[in-house]
Amino acid sequence: MKTNQGEKGCCLLVVGEWQAAREVCLKEAEAFLKGPVTDDSFVVVRGDEYTEGQVIELLKTRGLFSSKKVVVYQDPDFLFQGKGDEASLAKGIKQALKGGKAKRAARLLGRFLASKGLGVSALEEPGHEKVMSALNEIGPEDRDALGLILQEEFHEVKKALSGGAGKGQAIISWIEGQKGKKKAPTLLIIHLTDICQGNRALTHLMKRCRVIDLRLRDKGRGKGGENASRAFVTSFLKERGLTIEPSALAEFLRLVGSESVSALKNELDKLVTLCGNRKKITLQDVTTLVTRHREEELYKLADTFRQKDLAGTLVMMEQILCQNVHPLAILALIRNTLVRMLAIKALAKDLSNQGLGPMSFNEFKARLWPEMKKEFSQRDLSALARLHPYAAYLHLQAPYNLKSVVKMLEELPGLDLELKGSKLEPRLVLEGFLFRHLN
Repeated sequence: MKTNQGEKGCCLLVVGEWQAAREVCLKEAEAFLKGPVTDDSFVVVRGDEYTEGQVIELLKTRGLFSSKKVVVYQDPDFLFQGKGDEASLAKGIKQALKGGKAKRAARLLGRFLASKGLGVSALEEPGHEKVMSALNEIGPEDRDALGLILQEEFHEVKKALSGGAGKGQAIISWIEGQKGKKKAPTLLIIHLTDICQGNRALTHLMKRCRVIDLRLRDKGRGKGGENASRAFVTSFLKERGLTIEPSALAEFLRLVGSESVSALKNELDKLVTLCGNRKKITLQDVTTLVTRHREEELYKLADTFRQKDLAGTLVMMEQILCQNVHPLAILALIRNTLVRMLAIKALAKDLSNQGLGPMSFNEFKARLWPEMKKEFSQRDLSALARLHPYAAYLHLQAPYNLKSVVKMLEELPGLDLELKGSKLEPRLVLEGFLFRHLN
């Protein structure tokens, strides 16, 4: 964690994932109010919902109350640089349209277009070809509604696309206005998920505010990211009256990584629970946690494979291989999934006299599963008979036909030999199989 003291007082700039930033906000609110605080002690507003002017009004009115004197302003539009989670923005636009919130849809639309690399000039082109092409990515079914937003809320879209009206001058002026005051009436915390360099308003803010950087990325060469992670872990545990063995800390960071505060915090919460009343976390605790975590990830891999989700399966496989899981263990998981799928699909087809169509889980559980369970028991397939009915239903509904399942099973022995004797990386061998059958 990097801290720049800046000017103490009315404004704080916190950079990092909200899960970690929230803890900092609570502590800063407690120090500012000089007393115990909860989430109710401050107001949290998002840049895609509140304009700069509305936040200034909040800052003025909050100072009149004995509580809620802290305003957290998340990802202001004027600090947005065209980098964003496009899927989240598209989802937000759809929700705003559904809720009839035209201005919010317009502001989000401006940010979405910026994330696609479009500028204000794209709005002024005849026919808006580039803009309309981008709108299709949000959803063709929403194209007409978005076209109407472009017409009726053109100014809001343009304002968000260009980075927001005022470029942060109103916020900066408010901060300047607090100088010389014995005690600022309100504390403003600006929370950014990440910093986009080159923004003039951000440069001015960083000169006037204390900056707490919670990002754990390794900036350049060296061990900056790892050292920051070590400091975060030890500080997190110290606050809870715990310590961790050096070997346990090294293994924990090796397995969890140093990139994400939320990932570290999630796994630390599990470690604290696992530790119980003990005051020191051991290497055995980390090993136990990792075993559970690995089982969860293997289950997720089987789930994405069953759903024929190529991207999800590749991501999960990469994560598992990075944990030194042997490639043959992944192959065994795929084989077991396919065997279950084949047995369940084939028996369901036989029992339904080849007339099996779409079926709800309740219908499957009441009509088909009792017969299947009985057949599995009679055929000495007790492992399948013991399956939870919903697990069996998911295998039945998997988007593979019997022919494709058989084809994959026939390919597995050759794949096994490749993994044991090929000069190719095991990851490439497995990826080739997945691309052939899940694409």
